[in-house]
Amino acid sequence: MSDLCEDTFADAMGDNNSCLIVDDDAYICALTSRMVRDVGLSTKTAPNAEEGLDIYNHTKPKIVLVDFHLPGMDGVELLRRIRENNPDAYVLVISSDAIEANVKIVHFCGGRGFIAKPFTKSTLLRYIMACPSIRWSDEILKTRNEKES
Repeated sequence: MSDLCEDTFADAMGDNNSCLIVDDDAYICALTSRMVRDVGLSTKTAPNAEEGLDIYNHTKPKIVLVDFHLPGMDGVELLRRIRENNPDAYVLVISSDAIEANVKIVHFCGGRGFIAKPFTKSTLLRYIMACPSIRWSDEILKTRNEKES
């Protein structure tokens, strides 16, 4: 398993409130992981889709962030495989290649959102916090609302 970013153990309220980040860029993995941990989720990372799928199948994270372009199996195929086994999976695709055709492919395959790189923390967290299977703590919600005001 990848050691790009160590696992963290935070609690947004409830069990298995984790996010899997699949990106071949170690810097993006580390930066995104830090942003996600700020709202109380634990994170796991993978540098490719094959490892990401293995981690997903063993841990069933609530949220998956996957890069569109990955070595070997691409992010769209990973999205398809995850959704094939779990139609309710909350998968977000991130990419610097945010052309309309790619966005449409992601939505057609069941992606819950397409986030263009580079992205801001507030953009990422807007998508993350829209995940319906996580009950956010009042403290997290209050902090987020104060930052948006």
